[in-house]
Amino acid sequence: MGHATGLAEVSNILKIPLVQAVCETGANEDWLDGFAYFEDIAETIPISLVGISFEMEMRTVAADPTVVLHATTFDGSLSVASYPPPTDVPGGIQVTQNCLQLNVPVTAMMHVPPGTYAFDIVAKADGRTRVVVQGTAAVILQGYTR
Repeated sequence: MGHATGLAEVSNILKIPLVQAVCETGANEDWLDGFAYFEDIAETIPISLVGISFEMEMRTVAADPTVVLHATTFDGSLSVASYPPPTDVPGGIQVTQNCLQLNVPVTAMMHVPPGTYAFDIVAKADGRTRVVVQGTAAVILQGYTR
């Protein structure tokens, strides 16, 4: 059923809550993080992210015009998966697709200088765009292997 905008609801984009995140990753490693979405505090009712695309931009500060890191579901640096992993249930395998994952490869991270950055992730579906994650990321130079 459509809303006042006349847009039909196909995805759960309006159910996704805004997450405030503080992350830390290295400039010499893959950035692997994830956000699992549930409708309830007990985490028993997953929110499916099927049909939603995601895009992230990271900058030194929000107002800076220079994007330090860009990730999307189109290039695979963001992806949707199930959390917890799919399980066997009567009648088949339960797949929830409720987890937004960062899969930023080391080849992209090695171009990000160590420092603290601001980022957000927007969701796009059904003619709508919503910010679903806002946060800061500390990129550190750790270890010896570069």
